[in-house]
Amino acid sequence: MLMIEPSRAYERALLRGIARYSQLHGPWIFSREAPFWEKRSRKQLIEAMESVDGIIMRESSAMAEIMRLGKPLVVSNYVTEQIEGAPNITSNHRAIGHMAAEHLLERGFRNFAFCGFTDLFWSDQRGEGFRARIARAGHRVHVYDNARRGRQITWEKEQQFVVEWLRSLPKPVGLMACVDERSQHVAEACKAAGLSIPGQVAIAGVDNDELICTLSSIPLSSVAIAAEKGGY
Repeated sequence: MLMIEPSRAYERALLRGIARYSQLHGPWIFSREAPFWEKRSRKQLIEAMESVDGIIMRESSAMAEIMRLGKPLVVSNYVTEQIEGAPNITSNHRAIGHMAAEHLLERGFRNFAFCGFTDLFWSDQRGEGFRARIARAGHRVHVYDNARRGRQITWEKEQQFVVEWLRSLPKPVGLMACVDERSQHVAEACKAAGLSIPGQVAIAGVDNDELICTLSSIPLSSVAIAAEKGGY
């Protein structure tokens, strides 16, 4: 059973790696979650898993029920830092932050900023890696704090806060966003604030999501993650 929704670049890369492994070492027969036009309850989903030999999945709200099935299980975690009782596939998030910092330092920036999602462990760790490398170079990082507003706030409501924060930053600034979707948020806020990219704000995201990076009005830079290798 594959419980990996392929709408993002990271998940699609995991699936490519899984497919490559199956082609070399299978063949396996893959079951997938039902398509959107088939409404399936959580009970029906769990029942479908009872007949499979193993499960490869992204973290789910049904984790406890799935683990009680006793099936061999591999989890790509993104909400919980460590899921006990199963192998976890995750990224070296601090190294990702370090790579983004190196990229912006090599381009001569002396002002730096980080825009992430508060209380998501992978975002926090990417910010930590970014700040540590920038500090080693003798600079500080201005961090956008969305803790008071909460992660549930819509982008339409949050955008003005990001606009005000971007206007307050010293320019030109090299900015790391925790993920490409956040890069897109920052790019939209820059446009609303009347700030040029990359002249005043240079943005480096994470995931190298081709659709997000190329569909932006200004092509965005991004750290590529070896998710296909993780899937394999």
